[in-house]
Amino acid sequence: MDRCMRKALLAAMFLFPGVSRADVLWGLGLRTSAQAIRSFDTGDRTALAGGGLQLRVRFGATWGLEIAVEDLRGNAADGAYRRESCPMTVTGSYHFDLGAVDFYLLAGIGGTKDEVSYVDAKGMTIEEDVRETHVHLGVGVERLFGPIGLAAELRGVAMWRKDADTTMPYAAVPAKAGGAELNLIGTYYF
Repeated sequence: MDRCMRKALLAAMFLFPGVSRADVLWGLGLRTSAQAIRSFDTGDRTALAGGGLQLRVRFGATWGLEIAVEDLRGNAADGAYRRESCPMTVTGSYHFDLGAVDFYLLAGIGGTKDEVSYVDAKGMTIEEDVRETHVHLGVGVERLFGPIGLAAELRGVAMWRKDADTTMPYAAVPAKAGGAELNLIGTYYF
């Protein structure tokens, strides 16, 4: 997860340089995440859970931008595969600020590095590295307590492997998959 965090912080420095502080609100947060995804080819399901860091910036009352990096882990195919995913996502948001409660719509895109390990028929441990692209659409609600925000988000997720054309149908990381993601987030705004 260290490499993912360093990449996220470096990307944040380049994504948000020199923005005027007049109507800008910055936030640094911790998040827990749970994904339930299903292969579009085989119907196999995978559950991943973990957490990560995010950097948010709000431009006035309605627009926001976020970069998040996470470390998610889980088992696939009834425990036959161990999967560790490191998604990095850039998300735009549109906010309906209602005082202390903030409802928002979000759309994001990013990349995921997956590491999968399993034991083959010969008893050998096999490890694979896979790259995926993902998109998110969803909704969120945040309650502010002074500079602290507590949020919940529900996102629809679609993802596909970079090598989807050559992926075997029952691969540990399917060629194309989709599902839902739930995030619980605590953010400190400054």
